[in-house]
Amino acid sequence: MGSLTSAGNTVADTATLAKSLAIWQDYKGLIETNRTDFLTVGYANARLTGDLTIKVSELTDSLQTLYNKTIEDTKFKVSKETANTREMGLIIKSVVAEYIARSTTNGIIAAFSFNEGGMENQARVFDKLLSNLKEGGRVR
Repeated sequence: MGSLTSAGNTVADTATLAKSLAIWQDYKGLIETNRTDFLTVGYANARLTGDLTIKVSELTDSLQTLYNKTIEDTKFKVSKETANTREMGLIIKSVVAEYIARSTTNGIIAAFSFNEGGMENQARVFDKLLSNLKEGGRVR
């Protein structure tokens, strides 16, 4: 975010970046509140965990929009391998987010959209992306 907001950077779409930064600040505030609660009372606040879940979904969507807009505006060509590894990272993030949400709420979470098709589907997609990388000679 520091590079994107530095003076003279004309790459990032200002409105999209501002939205992402605002969501990030909200998310960061929720994390700090939850951390403080955990340290003072000894457990995570379930309501805040739900709020964090919603906010991380908003942040992910906003950053994806920013990423797509930046790629579109700059006409930058992302290699297939880079796109695959980025997608693999996003899958890992979503699986971890769902795992954390489920474990901090004793498995009872609202209908949040973490993983399209569930964790099992995400694992299959991840395996396919990894196989594509291996077949391309990029991963040994």
